[in-house]
Amino acid sequence: MHAQFYRIKFFNDPNMNRQQIQNFLKALITAFILVPAHVYAGPVDHWQQRSPLPTGYDFFDMTFGKGKFVGVGYGPIETSTNGVNWDVQNAGGGNYDVTFGNQVFVATRLNNTVVVSGDGVNWASIPVPFPMEGIGFCNGLFVGGGYDFSTSTAGILSSPDGTNWTRRATIPGNVTQVCYGGGRYVATGYSGNVYVSTNLTDWITYNTGSVNALNGVCYANGRYVVVGDDGGAYVSTNAVNWTHWGSSGFLNRVIFANGTFVAIGKQSQSLISTNGTNWVNISLPAPLNIWITYGGVAYGNGVFTAGGSRGQVSTSTDGTNWTSRFHGTVEDLYGVAYGSNQWIAVGNLAETITSTNGMDWITRRSQYSGILMAAAYTNGLYVVANNDNGYGSIVVSSNLNNWTDYYPQPGPALYALAYGSNTWVAVGYLGAIWTSINGAGWQIQTLGNGTDLTGIVYAQNKFVAVGDQGLTMNSPDGIIWSTNNSTTTAHLNGIVYGQGDFLAVGVNGTMVLSKDGIHWSPHSLNTTANFTSIAYGDGYFAVVGLEGEILTSSDSWYWTVQLPSSSFPLLSVAYGDHNFLAVGQGGMMFQSDPFINASISRSNFPVLGITGPANRLVSIQTNSSLNALSPWNDIATISLTNQPTIWKDPQPGVSSRFYRVKLLQ
Repeated sequence: MHAQFYRIKFFNDPNMNRQQIQNFLKALITAFILVPAHVYAGPVDHWQQRSPLPTGYDFFDMTFGKGKFVGVGYGPIETSTNGVNWDVQNAGGGNYDVTFGNQVFVATRLNNTVVVSGDGVNWASIPVPFPMEGIGFCNGLFVGGGYDFSTSTAGILSSPDGTNWTRRATIPGNVTQVCYGGGRYVATGYSGNVYVSTNLTDWITYNTGSVNALNGVCYANGRYVVVGDDGGAYVSTNAVNWTHWGSSGFLNRVIFANGTFVAIGKQSQSLISTNGTNWVNISLPAPLNIWITYGGVAYGNGVFTAGGSRGQVSTSTDGTNWTSRFHGTVEDLYGVAYGSNQWIAVGNLAETITSTNGMDWITRRSQYSGILMAAAYTNGLYVVANNDNGYGSIVVSSNLNNWTDYYPQPGPALYALAYGSNTWVAVGYLGAIWTSINGAGWQIQTLGNGTDLTGIVYAQNKFVAVGDQGLTMNSPDGIIWSTNNSTTTAHLNGIVYGQGDFLAVGVNGTMVLSKDGIHWSPHSLNTTANFTSIAYGDGYFAVVGLEGEILTSSDSWYWTVQLPSSSFPLLSVAYGDHNFLAVGQGGMMFQSDPFINASISRSNFPVLGITGPANRLVSIQTNSSLNALSPWNDIATISLTNQPTIWKDPQPGVSSRFYRVKLLQ
């Protein structure tokens, strides 16, 4: 996160009354990002990805070199120095295997190229004679194998630098990985076969006793160890005669590091051994309540790091005790809300996850029938709208652990929720409208008028709903409804109330505005973006769209496109705990920097009132001037609460002093 600062000044002037001081200081409160050029920006100008982290794409393999882990798979190449914090690099996805040697990283692709990097950050695509599935750094050379479609033969390639490749041999089958040890090159393949050579030119095929694919190989302490679809490990001292040890589901990779063989694979399984003969089964983390297929493992900086399906990453210092480093989810998320100090996000397969800070998420429900479309919180209840195979239901909880489904009668799917006038209202498919006074007893007011209702809000003593074909409706109680002219026939997907206005958004950049929820006027932007949701908080509007757009505005007239935008559709956005959170397809989440508001009052000494996200630390700093070269001095560090946090300057009597509030990491 960029450092955030909020600054105010105190004047010890007896001729200024308290209100004058407060009015003056409010005008001085400025939020900015501190950069060398002193460029100023607000919290909505910086958004961070919160899920899925480090990625939502499957990891196929992993290696370590030059002080960093490199993971490859379906998505972009990612790097990390500790297995915990990951950075996306400029190489695209579709990388199958990766290795390190001669100060170079090389990753294979299932086409006639490899990608090569000297630092793991900047990658170049290099042509090769044929696609390589497996690769290893062996005896000073990169050695890989694959299938040459031009000759309909499998072959071996080698390179000293990852850039210049030579075909060395033709072999009977494809290659999944290669290692070197004991004077032999050993390549694993399919049908239980290994290919063995002492010179890279002449290869002999041996069978391990398996009839299934072999996926990984390593050499250490005079032993070759091979793993594959049979589970367990095949071990040999000469690469000719093999013995099967241990049992497990199928395994993908094996390495030797820190005195231990570590193999990883399907169903979050691992096998470890110190001697290659006695193997112990280890369960790897599966935080999404779904078995993970781990595809790659590497060791460096004192840490084992394993990556697998759905972007899962786990780390261990000993190969036995593992910690998940994955954050978020990979399920599509359709709704998000904030209440009772918790974010709640809902989506596909009844996925329900919660977080106190938008960064660390707990799975509350998953893998149930239905698609949860929207969530809301009021009066101690979390209420969620469900689309269960086209039928609607309401799911309710007071504690996020125990959930109750309500089906008044079979009816259309529900898409949006709002609470007001002591009434819950849910709207949905074909214009369905349900109401409840307690979140439990639901009444179906209508099964629909043929037009979907996709958004609803309560403000100015009325419910206002929007939907397809520009439909807008209002109701004082959720029971009796009136239809209004929205001035558009475009599909409207979301609505919010802020700054005295109702603002609805939809497809093709459509935006309409109303002062009363009844009379509407066009308010469209110069864009064709398909907006899906809108939220308001702390003086700002935030809109998200199907192309991953995030737009913000302080007045609903002038909008800023924010970066980073998502490569996945964003489907819902909400405001809570002094920040915005957007969610979407593939579990994608982006969170804005938090808003921190500071005010000051005067007595014998300055008293600051600070509001911001609960349990976050801020540093209070002082300065005698705003000269760029004048240093700021830390005077206190405090933790924010749900209420305005009061801080008194312990040094009364100063004639002039500037204060700055810095949000700490």
